[in-house]
Amino acid sequence: DSRRILRPDSTLFVAIETKANDGHLFIQDAYDKGVRHFLVQQDVHDEKFPYAIFLKVEDTVIALQQIAQFHRKNFDIPIVGITGSNGKTIIKEWISQCLQNEMDVCKNPGSYNSQIGVPISILALEKYHEIGIFEAGISLPGEMIRHLEVLQPTIGIFSNIGDAHESGFTSKSEKLNEKLTLFQSCKTVIYNRDQKEVDDAFHNSGLPSFFTWGKDEENNIQLLKVTIEAASTYVELQTDDRCYMLELPFINNHLIENCMHVISFLIYSGWTCTKIQNAIDGLSSIEHRLEIKQGIKESLLINDSYSLDLASMELALEYQAQYSNRRPKIVFISDFEHQKDKGNLFIALVDLLKKHEVYQTVIIGLEPSYRPLFEDLNCSFYDSTQSCLAEYNFEQIRSSCVLVKGARIHKFELLLEAMSKQVHKTVLECDFGAVANNLRVYRSMLDAPTKMMAVVKAEAYGSGSIQLAHFLERKKVDYLAVALIDEAINIRESGCNMPIMVFNVQNENLNLLWRYKLEPEVYSMHLLHDLLEASQSQEQPLSIHLKIDSGMHRLGFDEDEFDALCNVLESAPMLHVKSIFSHLASSESSEDDAFTREQFKTFDSAYNYICSRLQYNPIKHILNTGGIVRHGMHQYDMVRIGLGLYGIDATKEIQHQLQQALSLKGRILQINALAAGESTGYNRSGKVNKSSQIAVISIGYADGLMRKAGNGRFEVMIKGKVFPTIGNICMDVCMVDITGAEEINAGDEVIIFSPQYSINKLADACETISYEIISRIAPRVKRLYIHK
Repeated sequence: DSRRILRPDSTLFVAIETKANDGHLFIQDAYDKGVRHFLVQQDVHDEKFPYAIFLKVEDTVIALQQIAQFHRKNFDIPIVGITGSNGKTIIKEWISQCLQNEMDVCKNPGSYNSQIGVPISILALEKYHEIGIFEAGISLPGEMIRHLEVLQPTIGIFSNIGDAHESGFTSKSEKLNEKLTLFQSCKTVIYNRDQKEVDDAFHNSGLPSFFTWGKDEENNIQLLKVTIEAASTYVELQTDDRCYMLELPFINNHLIENCMHVISFLIYSGWTCTKIQNAIDGLSSIEHRLEIKQGIKESLLINDSYSLDLASMELALEYQAQYSNRRPKIVFISDFEHQKDKGNLFIALVDLLKKHEVYQTVIIGLEPSYRPLFEDLNCSFYDSTQSCLAEYNFEQIRSSCVLVKGARIHKFELLLEAMSKQVHKTVLECDFGAVANNLRVYRSMLDAPTKMMAVVKAEAYGSGSIQLAHFLERKKVDYLAVALIDEAINIRESGCNMPIMVFNVQNENLNLLWRYKLEPEVYSMHLLHDLLEASQSQEQPLSIHLKIDSGMHRLGFDEDEFDALCNVLESAPMLHVKSIFSHLASSESSEDDAFTREQFKTFDSAYNYICSRLQYNPIKHILNTGGIVRHGMHQYDMVRIGLGLYGIDATKEIQHQLQQALSLKGRILQINALAAGESTGYNRSGKVNKSSQIAVISIGYADGLMRKAGNGRFEVMIKGKVFPTIGNICMDVCMVDITGAEEINAGDEVIIFSPQYSINKLADACETISYEIISRIAPRVKRLYIHK
């Protein structure tokens, strides 16, 4: 990425073509930053780069993989290859955590498991590494053989098989067999034999050896008993020669399965029961993710404290560079626990912090003997998180971008709590990883030249527009669209340089459009004349977007206004028509396809007439999210995507390819015991006819939970089970009936909606649509942005 070049003299810039972008477009930028070695697959004008060396190949991705393959051959160490539908990253991270006291581990940073991510990860192998642990993901047939050639794993772990990425395959069986290709070089493969289709595939694969776990006694590890108590799971395991009694620090079924893969690997490696227990005691039940949220004193907080090693540190600093938007960068970091050769590690860390131009570094728990290594930095040291909280002047983080990255033993969550802007227990999470997936899905439906406009009005449908805008800018989305000038100004002042269209421009403060380079939708002659008048005092022309009423009858020019419209535009050099567009009334409904076809005809006619008068062809667009799916032949020059970004498909045709990006979560504030005949809430609406347990939840209608969700019409999810509301929804809280539930306590997380609990359940209960549910979420609800 030419934006993240740190060591230009030792950098090879690989220009990669994708459907969304082309790395060759950034050769000039990389060259200007000092890079002199380039791997390309297109002809390059050498005279523009007199000191550069270009190596041209047929396919730069394959060439990158071949370089990594050559590098891999230099290492005779165990290489663990992990694949499957779900759990790859957390299995990799957990094994790495278990081994970190024993061996120097090399692994993928984050979820670098793609055709590009795997070779980049393997190129990080150094002479001092004693084991490599790498995950590999696929989305199309033929990809896994390339992972095999790069990784050449000696031990395999297969997590499970699900529906993820199934769209690229003709069947689940084809996908499963493709994944097993990774293990052709393995001495043995670890998998759960209880998954029959997986077991059948392995036994038909011709692979030489397996190490299995499951309920059957024929397994290498027999799962004799699983007991869930409070927040822990107890498993009893039997091998040929010994019994293992282990406590797992979580109760989620997916995490239990992931942990069993880790335990199986450790048993295969000869670990004792006591040693395994000590290792898994420290495992986190939280999946690897990076969190971004607003901090106190107008700061921005980035939490990446799940793991701490040099590779993940470099990745976190790159994220900080992306999100800082010219803010000063501050890093809070702990000592690197249980790492070998700390001296050289800290020398490398200092180098990283310098290259990323970190303004201030705060280090907690570092042994005094290592502190002189940081003398060239603006650095402060604290013995503990508690002493930092007591002594650090948090005024220093004002208007800065703060990265928090520390080992769990140091309880950095206390630091995050102290620096977080809001402490409301209700949180709206937006997963940028899911947004990126959804962008890829919709882009795959477009022709290469077709532009994409992301609609982030109403604070990005409640999720918060500024962070999303910067994320979309990095993902090379062409345009943003918002509802109001104020929204657009906030985005522009945050440092976003994308073109921004404003839908609902009022006839006030029009000079702000020029000042902030905003592009208004023009839908009436009255607004057009106001803009024309405002343009007389401006020095630069204003780009505008003409809205045509093709049948929705909301806003837009009618056919009988076209002549007057064009007459004004022909004599208005300070107003430049950037696009002509319209809005489909019912793009997702097959019942209205005849009406939609008439809209296309009306719009085509209007566009052609206006272009003939203007003597140029502005951008043409009409498709919304549903239209992209059902009417792709009318994608024209650009399409608009809204809730599709968040994984919500109104057509129901591609929902299986999308990932829900938003999660709304609260907490249990208190649990009350009610006797028969007692009630909860206003107007005694929540009466019980038997002894009951009622949980009070930290979300009410002032947070955006509609009152229609009360009185049993909606169920929330707690620890994987659903419980109905009872009584009316109150302003700040609601109540749910948890009678008969075990091990539910105050402070437990409550899911209103999430990827595992569809937002459509709440929309149906409230007799509305998901758009309204999301848009109602109040500003007081804390926004949390994550990368999984």
